[in-house]
Amino acid sequence: NYHLHKALYSGHNDHNYFEIAHNVRRLEAVGRSLYTFVDNHDTYQRDNGSEYKGDILQANAYILSMPGVPCVFYPHWKQNKAAINAMILARKAVGVHSESAVQDEGDGSGYRAIVTGKNGMLVLELGNKVSSSKAGYTKAASGTGYAIWTQVTSSVAPQLIVSPSSTTFKTESLTIEMSAIGGTGTPAIYYTLDETDPKRSATRVQYTAPFSITGTTVVKAYATADGKDSEVATMTYTYKAPQTTAITVAFAKP
Repeated sequence: NYHLHKALYSGHNDHNYFEIAHNVRRLEAVGRSLYTFVDNHDTYQRDNGSEYKGDILQANAYILSMPGVPCVFYPHWKQNKAAINAMILARKAVGVHSESAVQDEGDGSGYRAIVTGKNGMLVLELGNKVSSSKAGYTKAASGTGYAIWTQVTSSVAPQLIVSPSSTTFKTESLTIEMSAIGGTGTPAIYYTLDETDPKRSATRVQYTAPFSITGTTVVKAYATADGKDSEVATMTYTYKAPQTTAITVAFAKP
């Protein structure tokens, strides 16, 4: 959907949210099962004026909230993994799909869309239309100039978010944060640090606050709500001790 790419470019660079709203009207006319993207190999760093230069997270929040078949550009994912992952999980929790219905509004400074999914409703807010709270909704993802709110009405499993995901660290300790979105009821999160299954292990711990690990650790976790469980997620955190290298300094007499 190159028209969407152009709309995102213009909408965010020029604060022209009218064009972003108009793209939804166009999708209704030509069909919604189009590949949507912020950047790809044809537009990125080609020095032809087509590379997206607006707010990366706002643009990804848009494509991941809207109908269509969104594809996240790898450099964007690599630079913003935690933020974009929260957007993906919000889409999955509500069940947004290529034919989801959309009600939206856009003006010179902001945009808001209400998207109907298989499991509930998603609200996307951009620019000056970002709300501080929304009755009946859970804030699933947010950042500068954007927010995604979800309301899950069907009985579905919650989606687990772990930050950071598997990584290598060189500090004395690493802090792990977990949260869950979607699902019905109040979600609970359980995890283990000894590679056992958190659904069955006697050593499992209920997550209540961020915790720290030292040394290489495998964390397994899942979220549950109203009798529905997420899949068990496995994260490997590898500790790599800082390396010290001896150097020899030599100099010649003046």
